[in-house]
Amino acid sequence: MGYVSFSYAALVISCCILYYLFPLQHRYLVLAAGSLLFALLANDGGASLAVFGATLLLGYGLSRYLAGRRERAQSAAPLAGSLVLVLFPLLLVKTCDYLVCFGLVSKDVASRLPRPVGLSFYTLLLVAYLVDIWRGRCPAEQNPAKYFLFVSFFPQLIQGPIAREEETLEQLSTGHRFVHENLVRGLRLVLWGLFLKLVIADKAGVLVDAVFASPGDYSGAVNLLAALFYSIQLYADFSSCVCLSLGAARLFGIVLPENFCHPYFAVGIRDFWRRWHMTLSKWLRDYVYIPLGGSRHGKAKKYRNLLLTFLVSGFWHGSSPAFLAWGLLHGGYQIAEDALGLGKKKGREEKGKAPSFGRSFVFRIPGMVITFLLVTLAWILFRAERFSTTGAILKQILHGAPGSGTLADELTLAGTDGKDLIVLLIAIGILFVVSYLQERSGNRSFALSDGVDKLPVPVRFLLELGLFAVIVVFGTYGAGYDAKDFIYGGF
Repeated sequence: MGYVSFSYAALVISCCILYYLFPLQHRYLVLAAGSLLFALLANDGGASLAVFGATLLLGYGLSRYLAGRRERAQSAAPLAGSLVLVLFPLLLVKTCDYLVCFGLVSKDVASRLPRPVGLSFYTLLLVAYLVDIWRGRCPAEQNPAKYFLFVSFFPQLIQGPIAREEETLEQLSTGHRFVHENLVRGLRLVLWGLFLKLVIADKAGVLVDAVFASPGDYSGAVNLLAALFYSIQLYADFSSCVCLSLGAARLFGIVLPENFCHPYFAVGIRDFWRRWHMTLSKWLRDYVYIPLGGSRHGKAKKYRNLLLTFLVSGFWHGSSPAFLAWGLLHGGYQIAEDALGLGKKKGREEKGKAPSFGRSFVFRIPGMVITFLLVTLAWILFRAERFSTTGAILKQILHGAPGSGTLADELTLAGTDGKDLIVLLIAIGILFVVSYLQERSGNRSFALSDGVDKLPVPVRFLLELGLFAVIVVFGTYGAGYDAKDFIYGGF
């Protein structure tokens, strides 16, 4: 069951109706039941479902155990043992996939391993939860249904955001009354998410998939175009899923943490990671980088910790050495930026203000372009998943290799005609304008929505109806009118 499917829409609508019919104090049970049903339908096999249930049950027991042992323990051994147990299913899958790359394990053996839906995301959530209990930052939830709901809330299970206990548990446990504003803003986020997915991500993916499958069949210009489009595709795809998650949650009056802050407006790699997949970046900072020592023990150890943190990020994201190289490349970017004295917060940014404030947007453009190109270079590794494919694409681009025909011929070969390209470019332009307006309004996702709410009702209706029409007419659909799988769902 994907987030862009009729079955998922039916689940959300059914849960929403039942949620507001139930007594206020018991409404969390509807969300828990909906999350359980989603897990039953989304997991492809009894083994995956068994691992999912066992991991969550284990996490519940370990949370109660750590809460009781925290003050009496002489060392962190109870926490370390608990983390090993919780991480074991994810580490087993990831390690086995890497062994396949080196020919030490057959693909058939790796394919038989249970892979519960959302494994990478709910495992990180569990790790943060257990560590925070051990540190005394939050209590262990005693109600099994509330704990299950916190760990497996269905709108965020597949691709996050990776929420902390203090961000969502109370919201999920407390019944919310129906508020018209939540319905409007939730549906608006869902609509925007569908636009990002169907009109931008999946449409860009047609060209990207064709070129990355056979770089030598296309000119250097088309290879470059595919690399640039993949940066846009990945952002639109992942941001779409987050919008769908936030929108569905908002229907129940629940506000999930933001996961993006216009990352391609970043003026440095450090700034990029403050804006891209923010809940993962904070998780890596709080549970990997800082425990390793952070920046407290000199430059050499700081740089070592940066590389190790991004190595963990690369290992988490994929199952080939190319992902490790991607992580190390971003770690190298940050080290170079720090050594050159670049990428530091300035002015109001140090006081927690929006990163765009304090400097004119026009003067930020050179830094934005350089950062985008550096990030795109790393994304080639990320998308190719093999060094040979990455090398072939870079060779075509750097040598300016000619194509087998005109640009129109190459686009047709890649399954994209001129009209598709025009629609895609216009859609990317709309994304840029919306992002720019949000950036100017303080990077708050609902700041622009506040402005839309102030428009006359007929104008708002026409805007939203127009966006819906664009999605229906210009969206790129998969078989059975289900969108392609979300990219980050594979991680």
